[in-house]
Amino acid sequence: MNQIPIYVINLDEDRSRLDAISRRLNARNLAFTRFPAFRGTNIPERWKPQFEGSPIGDGEIGCYASHLQCMADMLDTDEPVRVILEDDAVLADNFAGLLEILPGCLPDDWNIVRLYMNKRRPFHIRENLPKGFDLITYKRIPSSTTGYMINREFARLFTNFYPRSMAIDLDLKYPYLFGSFQTYGVFPPPVSKSPGQSKVESIGRHPNKALVRKRWFRLQIYQIRTISSWFPFRRFSKRYGRK
Repeated sequence: MNQIPIYVINLDEDRSRLDAISRRLNARNLAFTRFPAFRGTNIPERWKPQFEGSPIGDGEIGCYASHLQCMADMLDTDEPVRVILEDDAVLADNFAGLLEILPGCLPDDWNIVRLYMNKRRPFHIRENLPKGFDLITYKRIPSSTTGYMINREFARLFTNFYPRSMAIDLDLKYPYLFGSFQTYGVFPPPVSKSPGQSKVESIGRHPNKALVRKRWFRLQIYQIRTISSWFPFRRFSKRYGRK
Protein backbone atom coordinates (compact mmCIF):
# COMPACT_ATOMS: atom_id res chain seq x y z
CA MET A 1 0.00 0.00 0.00
CA ASN A 2 1.28 3.45 -0.91
CA GLN A 3 1.90 5.89 1.91
CA ILE A 4 -0.81 8.46 2.56
CA PRO A 5 0.42 11.85 1.27
CA ILE A 6 1.53 14.06 4.16
CA TYR A 7 1.76 17.85 3.88
CA VAL A 8 3.45 20.07 6.44
CA ILE A 9 2.44 23.75 6.58
CA ASN A 10 5.48 25.88 7.35
CA LEU A 11 6.58 29.51 6.95
CA ASP A 12 9.50 30.10 4.58
CA GLU A 13 11.70 31.67 7.24
CA ASP A 14 10.99 29.09 9.94
CA ARG A 15 13.71 26.58 9.17
CA SER A 16 14.13 25.32 12.73
CA ARG A 17 10.56 24.03 12.95
CA LEU A 18 10.84 22.46 9.50
CA ASP A 19 14.05 20.71 10.53
CA ALA A 20 12.39 19.43 13.71
CA ILE A 21 9.35 17.92 12.04
CA SER A 22 11.53 16.55 9.23
CA ARG A 23 13.48 14.57 11.85
CA ARG A 24 10.25 13.29 13.40
CA LEU A 25 8.85 12.12 10.07
CA ASN A 26 12.14 10.70 8.79
CA ALA A 27 12.54 8.70 12.01
CA ARG A 28 9.28 6.94 11.09
CA ASN A 29 10.26 6.53 7.43
CA LEU A 30 7.48 8.86 6.34
CA ALA A 31 7.91 11.08 3.29
CA PHE A 32 6.22 14.47 3.25
CA THR A 33 5.72 17.58 1.16
CA ARG A 34 6.30 21.03 2.60
CA PHE A 35 3.49 23.52 1.99
CA PRO A 36 4.69 27.16 2.24
CA ALA A 37 2.38 29.05 4.59
CA PHE A 38 0.90 32.44 3.64
CA ARG A 39 0.98 35.61 5.63
CA GLY A 40 -2.41 37.19 6.21
CA THR A 41 -1.45 40.27 4.20
CA ASN A 42 -0.42 38.19 1.17
CA ILE A 43 -2.94 35.41 0.55
CA PRO A 44 -3.96 34.15 -2.92
CA GLU A 45 -6.58 36.21 -4.77
CA ARG A 46 -9.08 33.34 -4.84
CA TRP A 47 -9.46 33.46 -1.04
CA LYS A 48 -9.59 37.24 -0.52
CA PRO A 49 -13.38 37.62 -1.12
CA GLN A 50 -14.05 35.04 1.58
CA PHE A 51 -12.21 37.16 4.18
CA GLU A 52 -13.61 40.53 3.07
CA GLY A 53 -14.93 42.33 6.15
CA SER A 54 -13.90 39.47 8.41
CA PRO A 55 -13.14 40.45 12.02
CA ILE A 56 -10.33 37.93 12.42
CA GLY A 57 -6.73 39.15 12.44
CA ASP A 58 -3.96 38.88 9.88
CA GLY A 59 -2.39 35.91 11.62
CA GLU A 60 -5.63 33.94 11.63
CA ILE A 61 -6.29 34.82 7.99
CA GLY A 62 -2.83 33.63 6.97
CA CYS A 63 -3.26 30.38 8.88
CA TYR A 64 -6.77 29.83 7.48
CA ALA A 65 -5.80 30.55 3.87
CA SER A 66 -2.78 28.24 4.14
CA HIS A 67 -4.98 25.33 5.18
CA LEU A 68 -7.61 26.18 2.56
CA GLN A 69 -5.04 26.18 -0.24
CA CYS A 70 -3.50 22.92 0.95
CA MET A 71 -6.97 21.35 0.90
CA ALA A 72 -7.85 22.84 -2.48
CA ASP A 73 -4.61 21.57 -4.02
CA MET A 74 -5.72 18.03 -3.13
CA LEU A 75 -8.55 18.36 -5.65
CA ASP A 76 -5.97 18.90 -8.41
CA THR A 77 -4.48 15.48 -7.69
CA ASP A 78 -5.82 11.93 -7.64
CA GLU A 79 -5.21 11.56 -3.90
CA PRO A 80 -8.14 9.89 -2.11
CA VAL A 81 -6.91 11.08 1.30
CA ARG A 82 -4.37 13.58 2.61
CA VAL A 83 -2.79 14.21 6.01
CA ILE A 84 -2.14 17.86 6.89
CA LEU A 85 0.19 18.76 9.75
CA GLU A 86 1.40 22.04 11.16
CA ASP A 87 5.12 22.33 11.75
CA ASP A 88 4.90 21.97 15.54
CA ALA A 89 3.28 18.51 15.38
CA VAL A 90 4.87 15.79 17.53
CA LEU A 91 4.14 12.25 16.35
CA ALA A 92 3.49 9.09 18.34
CA ASP A 93 6.03 6.30 17.87
CA ASN A 94 3.45 4.16 16.05
CA PHE A 95 2.15 7.03 13.88
CA ALA A 96 3.31 5.37 10.65
CA GLY A 97 1.60 2.12 11.58
CA LEU A 98 -1.63 3.95 12.29
CA LEU A 99 -1.60 5.64 8.88
CA GLU A 100 -1.20 2.24 7.22
CA ILE A 101 -4.39 0.82 8.71
CA LEU A 102 -6.56 3.88 9.35
CA PRO A 103 -8.19 4.42 5.91
CA GLY A 104 -9.38 0.81 5.80
CA CYS A 105 -10.96 1.07 9.26
CA LEU A 106 -13.09 4.16 8.65
CA PRO A 107 -16.89 4.18 8.09
CA ASP A 108 -18.12 5.10 4.64
CA ASP A 109 -19.46 8.44 5.86
CA TRP A 110 -16.15 9.84 7.14
CA ASN A 111 -14.80 13.17 5.88
CA ILE A 112 -12.19 14.30 8.41
CA VAL A 113 -10.27 12.48 11.15
CA ARG A 114 -8.80 14.62 13.91
CA LEU A 115 -5.36 13.35 14.93
CA TYR A 116 -4.81 15.87 17.72
CA MET A 117 -6.95 16.82 20.72
CA ASN A 118 -6.01 20.08 22.41
CA LYS A 119 -8.18 19.32 25.45
CA ARG A 120 -9.64 16.10 26.77
CA ARG A 121 -13.21 16.10 25.47
CA PRO A 122 -16.01 13.60 26.15
CA PHE A 123 -16.19 11.10 23.31
CA HIS A 124 -17.76 7.82 22.22
CA ILE A 125 -15.61 4.87 21.14
CA ARG A 126 -16.90 3.71 17.76
CA GLU A 127 -14.38 0.97 17.06
CA ASN A 128 -11.21 -0.54 18.46
CA LEU A 129 -8.36 -0.06 16.00
CA PRO A 130 -5.12 -2.02 15.71
CA LYS A 131 -1.91 -0.48 17.07
CA GLY A 132 -3.58 0.39 20.41
CA PHE A 133 -5.90 3.13 19.11
CA ASP A 134 -9.67 3.69 19.12
CA LEU A 135 -11.82 5.38 16.51
CA ILE A 136 -14.02 7.94 18.27
CA THR A 137 -16.72 10.54 17.75
CA TYR A 138 -16.87 13.67 19.85
CA LYS A 139 -19.64 15.16 21.95
CA ARG A 140 -17.90 18.48 21.32
CA ILE A 141 -15.46 18.66 18.43
CA PRO A 142 -12.06 19.94 19.64
CA SER A 143 -10.56 23.10 18.16
CA SER A 144 -7.18 22.60 16.55
CA THR A 145 -5.48 22.30 13.17
CA THR A 146 -2.24 20.70 14.37
CA GLY A 147 -2.95 17.44 12.57
CA TYR A 148 -5.83 15.85 10.65
CA MET A 149 -6.65 13.58 7.71
CA ILE A 150 -9.23 14.50 5.06
CA ASN A 151 -10.84 12.95 2.00
CA ARG A 152 -11.76 14.61 -1.29
CA GLU A 153 -15.37 15.29 -0.30
CA PHE A 154 -14.20 17.23 2.73
CA ALA A 155 -11.78 19.27 0.61
CA ARG A 156 -14.61 20.09 -1.79
CA LEU A 157 -17.09 21.07 0.94
CA PHE A 158 -14.74 23.12 3.08
CA THR A 159 -13.17 25.12 0.23
CA ASN A 160 -16.51 26.18 -1.26
CA PHE A 161 -17.20 29.90 -0.99
CA TYR A 162 -18.14 30.89 2.54
CA PRO A 163 -17.62 34.13 4.53
CA ARG A 164 -14.83 33.23 6.96
CA SER A 165 -15.70 35.04 10.17
CA MET A 166 -13.85 32.80 12.65
CA ALA A 167 -10.43 31.20 12.87
CA ILE A 168 -10.21 27.89 11.04
CA ASP A 169 -10.00 25.76 14.19
CA LEU A 170 -13.37 27.22 15.29
CA ASP A 171 -15.04 26.81 11.90
CA LEU A 172 -14.03 23.14 11.88
CA LYS A 173 -16.13 22.65 15.02
CA TYR A 174 -19.36 23.47 13.14
CA PRO A 175 -19.84 21.02 10.23
CA TYR A 176 -23.35 22.26 9.42
CA LEU A 177 -21.90 25.53 8.14
CA PHE A 178 -20.24 23.69 5.24
CA GLY A 179 -22.75 21.04 4.21
CA SER A 180 -22.46 18.79 7.26
CA PHE A 181 -19.18 16.85 6.99
CA GLN A 182 -18.63 13.89 9.31
CA THR A 183 -15.86 14.19 11.91
CA TYR A 184 -14.07 11.30 13.61
CA GLY A 185 -11.05 11.19 15.86
CA VAL A 186 -8.38 8.83 17.12
CA PHE A 187 -7.68 8.15 20.78
CA PRO A 188 -5.16 8.33 22.27
CA PRO A 189 -4.28 11.21 19.92
CA PRO A 190 -1.35 10.14 17.69
CA VAL A 191 -0.32 13.79 17.28
CA SER A 192 0.66 16.12 20.09
CA LYS A 193 2.16 19.57 20.02
CA SER A 194 5.65 20.84 20.77
CA PRO A 195 5.88 23.52 23.49
CA GLY A 196 5.21 27.09 22.43
CA GLN A 197 2.85 28.57 19.87
CA SER A 198 2.97 27.37 16.28
CA LYS A 199 4.38 29.98 13.94
CA VAL A 200 1.65 28.98 11.47
CA GLU A 201 -1.02 29.87 14.04
CA SER A 202 0.68 33.16 14.88
CA ILE A 203 1.36 34.48 11.37
CA GLY A 204 1.09 38.26 11.58
CA ARG A 205 0.97 40.46 14.61
CA HIS A 206 0.26 39.19 18.11
CA PRO A 207 -2.84 41.00 19.45
CA ASN A 208 -2.99 42.58 22.88
CA LYS A 209 -5.97 42.06 25.20
CA ALA A 210 -7.77 45.22 24.10
CA LEU A 211 -7.50 44.19 20.47
CA VAL A 212 -8.77 40.70 21.29
CA ARG A 213 -11.86 42.17 22.98
CA LYS A 214 -12.43 44.50 20.02
CA ARG A 215 -12.22 41.61 17.56
CA TRP A 216 -14.56 39.51 19.70
CA PHE A 217 -17.17 42.28 19.60
CA ARG A 218 -16.75 42.74 15.84
CA LEU A 219 -17.09 38.99 15.40
CA GLN A 220 -20.46 38.94 17.17
CA ILE A 221 -21.79 41.76 14.98
CA TYR A 222 -20.42 40.13 11.83
CA GLN A 223 -22.02 36.77 12.64
CA ILE A 224 -25.39 38.35 13.48
CA ARG A 225 -25.41 40.20 10.16
CA THR A 226 -24.31 37.11 8.23
CA ILE A 227 -26.89 34.83 9.82
CA SER A 228 -29.62 37.46 9.40
CA SER A 229 -28.90 37.72 5.67
CA TRP A 230 -29.59 33.99 5.28
CA PHE A 231 -32.51 33.70 7.68
CA PRO A 232 -35.74 32.47 5.99
CA PHE A 233 -37.68 35.31 7.66
CA ARG A 234 -36.22 37.67 5.08
CA ARG A 235 -37.87 35.69 2.29
CA PHE A 236 -41.10 35.51 4.27
CA SER A 237 -41.10 39.27 4.85
CA LYS A 238 -40.39 40.03 1.22
CA ARG A 239 -43.13 37.70 0.01
CA TYR A 240 -45.83 39.16 2.24
CA GLY A 241 -44.79 42.76 1.91
CA ARG A 242 -43.49 43.36 5.42
CA LYS A 243 -40.62 45.87 5.61
